[in-house]
Amino acid sequence: MADSIAGTTPARYRFDAEGIRFHAQPGGKPETIFPATKHEPGLIVFEQPGHDFPKRVSYRREADGRAARPQPPAAMPPPRMQIFGF
Repeated sequence: MADSIAGTTPARYRFDAEGIRFHAQPGGKPETIFPATKHEPGLIVFEQPGHDFPKRVSYRREADGRAARPQPPAAMPPPRMQIFGF
């Protein structure tokens, strides 16, 4: 299936026989692949434990749109990025 691009950070989402994967490549750095580890109505979670930051990115449907939450290191509060138009 075709890739799609969302937000301002280069990102692709692949849907194939291996499942759903989030491919991130911010700032021209090498690509990091986050496989989906949880998928249910209104929520999808992508995780890559070997990555420095973030190790987890979740998308949750909310009343005012969809929110992406990259999981920060334990000492930092979780950021929230509002994403519209999904």
